[in-house]
Amino acid sequence: MLYVILYVASIAGINWAFALLGANVLTNSIAGGVFILRDAAQRQIGHWVIAAMAVAIGLSYLVAAPEIAFASAVAFGVSECIDWAVYSATRAAWRDRMLLSSAISAPVDSALFLWLSGFWSFGAVATMTLAKIGVAFLLYVWIRKVGTR
Repeated sequence: MLYVILYVASIAGINWAFALLGANVLTNSIAGGVFILRDAAQRQIGHWVIAAMAVAIGLSYLVAAPEIAFASAVAFGVSECIDWAVYSATRAAWRDRMLLSSAISAPVDSALFLWLSGFWSFGAVATMTLAKIGVAFLLYVWIRKVGTR
């Protein structure tokens, strides 16, 4: 259950951070870890991960500005469903599914969130997407290294 708790807390936490700090390298990088935690949470609780996402979005409305929570709800709702579908449908090793699902869902999440929250620009979308995919790639490399021992 640790990954489920971390996943829920990270969504609420990142929304709080965006409300406080706006879109920057720190918040964008932290957001990249959310997709990885989602995949790890799905390994623990299966398709109930969608319910965990709903709880996290509800918590976001308690800790973040309404426009940030709404933007997050829409962006996470769409991108996490894409991530869930890709991760669930792909039959590769879980670390490969994690990287692929993040690479597909991160641009969607970034564009939707930044547009709906009022932070949208091509540079911000590119930065956020690269940060998310970069975090996913670093974790992918680390998992491959640890997994080969």
